[in-house]
Amino acid sequence: ASDATLVNGVATPEITFNGTKLVEGKDYTATYQNNTAVGTGTAIIVGAGDAYAGTATVTFNVKEAAPAPAPAAAAQTIKVKTASKTFKVKDLKKAKKTFDIGASASTKLTYKVTKKDAKKKITFKNGKVTVKKGTKKGTYKVTVKITAKASADFQAATKIVTIKVKVK
Repeated sequence: ASDATLVNGVATPEITFNGTKLVEGKDYTATYQNNTAVGTGTAIIVGAGDAYAGTATVTFNVKEAAPAPAPAAAAQTIKVKTASKTFKVKDLKKAKKTFDIGASASTKLTYKVTKKDAKKKITFKNGKVTVKKGTKKGTYKVTVKITAKASADFQAATKIVTIKVKVK
């Protein structure tokens, strides 16, 4: 008898005779002992039909089943609530304006500016856009790469967002 692995709490070995694999119920019947826990099990084999006759008692090693594989990490999505915003010139005469882009994902986010505003009127840091005091009418853009860290439960993710600010 071969070694047998516990499947649903029971181990049943493969039975061979002179190198030929036998089929239980056709070539033989068997009674098992000590085959529900790791250790040494016993099979009492009774030959069936004309080809196999007699009784044999064999022992086999009962092995633990391999643990189920860990579930694969799920994909995650980076969401951005505010990718564009409009301000009035009169509001920017007195003070700078800041807004949060509202980025979220299942894991921690990091940000990297990949393209700065050519006119240097808006800046981006840690998920927030700042429009400088005194900014004139126009459209200003900054491009940011947002990265969500991988974890045991989630795959890493990246998203590139161009944030547009209009001043009227």
